[in-house]
Amino acid sequence: MDETYNLTAIILNRQDWRERDSRITVYSKEKGKQVFVVRGTKKITSKLVGHIEPISLVELMAIRGRKQEYVGGVAVKKNYKNIKADLEKINIAGKGIKIFNNIVKPNEEDDSLFILLKNYLDYLDEISKSNTGSSVLPFVYHSYLLKLYSLLGYMPVLDRCVACGKVAIGSSFLFSYKKGGIICSPCAHNEASVLPLSGEIRNLLLLISADKSFKFITPTLSKVQLNEFLKVIDFFCKYHKPA
Repeated sequence: MDETYNLTAIILNRQDWRERDSRITVYSKEKGKQVFVVRGTKKITSKLVGHIEPISLVELMAIRGRKQEYVGGVAVKKNYKNIKADLEKINIAGKGIKIFNNIVKPNEEDDSLFILLKNYLDYLDEISKSNTGSSVLPFVYHSYLLKLYSLLGYMPVLDRCVACGKVAIGSSFLFSYKKGGIICSPCAHNEASVLPLSGEIRNLLLLISADKSFKFITPTLSKVQLNEFLKVIDFFCKYHKPA
């Protein structure tokens, strides 16, 4: 008899599989990232097809077969309807799930990763339509990236020079996205991969990357400060993308 077990999971991806079935990729707090086959989803009578869409929190009954893991039953706990009703939110949520799926390795469960992803989707779902302006969603997404990379061991060095170790003091700094943190002026000599970093944004980066509760905030930033925040994280994450 095949072994069955239960999971609380977030659906990351769904793909057609063979003629009648689907494959879903999920991240669960019990077993990490896994891929399951869902049988018969192409049939009109399928009872599971409406419960296996990405950006969904589900209770899943899994069946361990000889060569594949299968879904025996699934119940949606939260379908994030407010995200799915807003194209901007869908885009931001989808980008967050896609990069999570790309860089998190299979079968390595980490409760913190599950909490981070769930908190990210919960926060996007709860933000009211009137507050999803041009600045809020990009800020939330980049905060999520910083938290995700930090959790995976790629936290930027923000309290000292990444090259010589000298304690970072002052109201303005230099940030080397190549070396992965603040760099002092002498060490930055002839260093091309350097961005200016204000004290306010340095402190905000510290607050977000070191936060162990994985909660999200939306502080009031000027356009200049927001662009600085987004640029530093963009350059850092592109250069230090986990293998």
